[in-house]
Amino acid sequence: MLPGAGNMSLKAEDDDFEWEPPSEAEMKVIQARRERQDKISKLMGDYLLKGYKMLGECCDQCGTILLQDKQKKNYCVACQELDSDVDKDNPALNAQAALSQVREETVGGQPPRS
Repeated sequence: MLPGAGNMSLKAEDDDFEWEPPSEAEMKVIQARRERQDKISKLMGDYLLKGYKMLGECCDQCGTILLQDKQKKNYCVACQELDSDVDKDNPALNAQAALSQVREETVGGQPPRS
């Protein structure tokens, strides 16, 4: 046995919480975020192939890595090409929309009261 290995054993009663798999509503939010990130990655790749360079800075609005064109103009693919007024209802982009969706799923999934 390795030195100190006895101190690293976990006991069931030591766990402060129990893991539960994400609900269906949470999975939808996770999937929407994943799809958005995939779109951003594809767009960034396309711009890099066009000669843009990736900066070591992030967009102040959304946190996406900034690109720069040959004229030294910074460009955020997420803000310029993906985000719009329609996205305010997208749970992957708006925390309030995500909470609303989770609440709707929770209320809708409960059996009616007698």
